[in-house]
Amino acid sequence: MTKLGLSGAITILAVAATTAVEAEQNNLGAPVCATQNQRECDMQLLQQMGKGSTVTQLDAGWQLVRTRNPSGGADAVSIMHVADTRRSDPGLAGLSFSCQRDGAIGVALILLQPMSPDFRPRVRLESNAGHMSEVEASTDPAGRSLLLPLSAQSVAALNWQQAAEINVAIESNKSSIHGTIRIEGYAPALRLLNSTCPTVRY
Repeated sequence: MTKLGLSGAITILAVAATTAVEAEQNNLGAPVCATQNQRECDMQLLQQMGKGSTVTQLDAGWQLVRTRNPSGGADAVSIMHVADTRRSDPGLAGLSFSCQRDGAIGVALILLQPMSPDFRPRVRLESNAGHMSEVEASTDPAGRSLLLPLSAQSVAALNWQQAAEINVAIESNKSSIHGTIRIEGYAPALRLLNSTCPTVRY
């Protein structure tokens, strides 16, 4: 993935975190990276992300993103991790876990290119620990994220705690996207998200 692709991935990850408060995607812009070092580039791009979002860098590349609700309600809160750009197709931006209105934790794969809202691909998730799950995903109204069903959330909660990475395969009749996402540090990041989710439902 090029630096432009990475900047787009991080921007879209930020947009995905704001869906609960109906944020404007077009206001985020496209960050610019001024370094060849991948880690420094990631940090620069995170610092340039959209207005209204507070990003806290966590261990192992996770980010906690809190986005203000312009209507004054509860913030949108999520943790997210960018896909391994060296081992992923350009279409895969990353992975997001977000606080939901009903108190659950939503799981989504974030895409770099928008898909039709009726796009319902099969998604295979396999951790390096050998746990594999295949589910049907739905697409959010903006077409930027694939929402995974409860079965995938259960797999994440039970089987990803000790895993270092997951391999992702998104398959449909028209296209396929493959990639790898590092998930070391997932367990403490998820605990932090659970403790940070708003207690007042919006």
